[in-house]
Amino acid sequence: LQKLLSYYNKSIDEITDGDIYNYMNVYSKARGIQNRSLENMRLVFSSFFNWAFQHKRVSTNPMTIINKIKTDYKLKKPYSDEEMEMLSYGCKNSRDHAMIEFLYSSCVRVGELEKLNINDINLSKHELVVYGKGNKERTTYINARTYIRLKHYLDSRTDSNPALFVSLKKPNNRLSIQGIEAAVKRIGKRAGVNNVHPHRFRRTGATNAINRGMPIQEVSLFLGHENISTTQLYSIVDQRNVKFSHERYLSA
Repeated sequence: LQKLLSYYNKSIDEITDGDIYNYMNVYSKARGIQNRSLENMRLVFSSFFNWAFQHKRVSTNPMTIINKIKTDYKLKKPYSDEEMEMLSYGCKNSRDHAMIEFLYSSCVRVGELEKLNINDINLSKHELVVYGKGNKERTTYINARTYIRLKHYLDSRTDSNPALFVSLKKPNNRLSIQGIEAAVKRIGKRAGVNNVHPHRFRRTGATNAINRGMPIQEVSLFLGHENISTTQLYSIVDQRNVKFSHERYLSA
């Protein structure tokens, strides 16, 4: 928004739909960005000018005739079972073992993981409370394997930091989002697995849950999605399940 306004050096009430079309076109050519990034920019402008029009900060909304930009959706693959096993072998300490298992079984976002404290986890019940987007509270769970890995990690710690995951070196600070991403990337490099990042564990957990029979409504609640259509983007249906269902429901 700052770049748009400084580009024209106008007040927001003077910005026209032509100005926005022109700016997006110039920006796209100069930066060589894809349509998805351009659509994200359009959404920002649309949200802002809708707000400005509703609050009478502008007399007309320049975004009303600027249509959604078509984008190609690229299917993002989860980790395979083999890759998950390789990542486990790529861990060199109890923290990393616990962290990748936790990311997978709880399906938390990396930003949610960063904020978690030890006291947020009810180990005996294998559950935890997470504050997601919009500070919305939800309950999520960990499996038995994660429980064992996590307990081993927490029992091995000698620091007094309340954070669930901390740096390995003193003063054992809370791991930031960047710290978590860097740790996971190092695990992937050692394991020989490409494109390793925290969010992919979340996608893998959602995909496996659906393919193993968990109703998508429950997966959506588990992930903290308001719309089931968002959950569907996280899942890749196993073709073997499609064949099994076809034989089950469409057999002669």
